[in-house]
Amino acid sequence: MSAGSGGSSNSDDWRQRFRSFWYVDTEYREDANHLPIPICLHAHDEVSGKTLSLWRNELLASTRLPFDSGPDSAMVAFASNAELQCFLNLGLPFPTNVLDPYVENILAINGNTAVWPPADEKNRKGRPGLLDALKLHGLPGCGRSKEEKDRMRDMILNNEDYTQEQQQEIQDYNRDDDDDTAEVLNALAPSIDIDRALFRGRYMAAVARMERVGLPVDSDYLAQLLEIWEALQLHYIERDDEFHLYDGVHFNEARLWDLIEAKGWDWPRTPTGKYQLKIATIGKQATRYPELKSLARLRDQIAELRINKLGNTVGPDRFSRIPLLPFWTVTGRNQPSANDKMFLPSLPTWLHGMLKPPRGMALVELDLVAEEFAIVAGLSGDPAMIAD
Repeated sequence: MSAGSGGSSNSDDWRQRFRSFWYVDTEYREDANHLPIPICLHAHDEVSGKTLSLWRNELLASTRLPFDSGPDSAMVAFASNAELQCFLNLGLPFPTNVLDPYVENILAINGNTAVWPPADEKNRKGRPGLLDALKLHGLPGCGRSKEEKDRMRDMILNNEDYTQEQQQEIQDYNRDDDDDTAEVLNALAPSIDIDRALFRGRYMAAVARMERVGLPVDSDYLAQLLEIWEALQLHYIERDDEFHLYDGVHFNEARLWDLIEAKGWDWPRTPTGKYQLKIATIGKQATRYPELKSLARLRDQIAELRINKLGNTVGPDRFSRIPLLPFWTVTGRNQPSANDKMFLPSLPTWLHGMLKPPRGMALVELDLVAEEFAIVAGLSGDPAMIAD
């Protein structure tokens, strides 16, 4: 059974509302400011059968999207915020309708632990990529392995000029991703609620804009912190490490293990019987054993922070940019992160002073009041909740 089976009984008659239905994929590398540099674009319209394969020079010469993008057309792209960022880079308008199989696949498998994470990768973080989505739905795709995709990605990212052979290889790869996206959408199509799906596509357009803008950072202040960071860690370790659990700036887990046993503390264990020593676990245990509070604060706010990962997000234009990873959580929220990057607002509040708007501009933090309560009220139709 595929991940999408057993869902809604809706047919995919919704396709009939579009005069053209374009599958689009771009390949790109990044500049020093972590913004995309579009390399090529492949697109095909399932209605007319028309196909486009454009290299960078052709994209730069364009003043409009090379495919139909009006209200009676739809663009289909997997993780469409990447394509939409490329359009922003090229100064091209967004299509009216965006349908994203990446997001719709998340909707299909969300909360279904029988299919995700995979049985042989139970510690797997994140959401299904294109190869994962093909596998979940029992689709063969174009047959490229993860290793082959990694090789192609490295070729694209690590070069600025491409030989004729590399250019052809990249365009073939671009086409294959486009074809694989079409396969995933076809598997999902019967369960898609098109109006809600297009609304989620509008959100992906908002994500693309947010990722492009980024957050303004006081890079001089950040540079000073990076220069003195180890000395700063040592200062607070010497002050707050009451149980001498650190060797320099390195945490000694064996000493905490010995401390737990010496104190006789009731402590959660891993499935293999070892003590859980994650920062979050220590924080929770500190509510039971107050003598751990200084250690929990030390690890959470100073000793274990890797602010060099924040430095990896800041470009010469003094803006921090990081993948926002939309719909990444079970509740549908963004979870900004990357292997070698860190999102500034996720750091302790004492570091938020690094946010620094350009001269003549301001930063405003906005939040909805009682949003979850309002959603429940609307979905339930409860008059009292709606009145509240």
